[in-house]
Amino acid sequence: MSDPAEHFDDFWRASELGPLTVGRFAERLGRFDPAPPAVHPWQRTGPAHPLGHPRGRLTSLLRRRRSDRDLGARPLRRGDLSALLGTLARTDSGWGHPSAGDLRAVRGSVILWRTDHPLAGRVAQHDPERHTLTDVGPAPDWQAEQQALGGLDTTTPPAAAVVLLGDPAAVVEKYGERGGRFLLLEAGAALQSLSLAAAERRLPAYATGGAFDSRLRAVCGHARTGALPLAVLLLGGR
Repeated sequence: MSDPAEHFDDFWRASELGPLTVGRFAERLGRFDPAPPAVHPWQRTGPAHPLGHPRGRLTSLLRRRRSDRDLGARPLRRGDLSALLGTLARTDSGWGHPSAGDLRAVRGSVILWRTDHPLAGRVAQHDPERHTLTDVGPAPDWQAEQQALGGLDTTTPPAAAVVLLGDPAAVVEKYGERGGRFLLLEAGAALQSLSLAAAERRLPAYATGGAFDSRLRAVCGHARTGALPLAVLLLGGR
């Protein structure tokens, strides 16, 4: 029987970013033409039927969400950190975001630079079942590794970062290569939950997918576990 992860691994390796591939990636970005094509896939010839303007708390949060490249100089409060990671945790009523087969293949780690939490200056892994943090190792120097951590276009250093990582083993074993899509869907749902929590607490936040894969795995203690970095949310305080 063939390896169900074979083609998923091919895709992932082809899309990895690191010191040897970042130049080619930057060149591709420079060549991109944002002009819409002559025939756009979203164009339709029929009449457009207007919908009412949404109202409510969720709409307010969605409007408040921003990609803040200026993350300010304030530390991240312990209560804000708990609230952010609480969006990834199990509650009495279940989970806040979907997961294929309820496998919970996506987890969060945090890099804590400026915070009043006892783990300030460290990297920690979040346990969503118990809503706890476990020390992993020292936080990397932001100035030295800004590009490797995906924050090259931020104008101020973050107070913290939430790193979403995925373990593809079970989801690809169950669903084959299709499981790769489910892994990314779960990460996107988790990232949106984190982003809305940041907006609710008026925290500057910037989501990025431009970190160097191997470096981020090493920083989070997953150099040899098979976990894959999926997204990073850089955060400021208030």
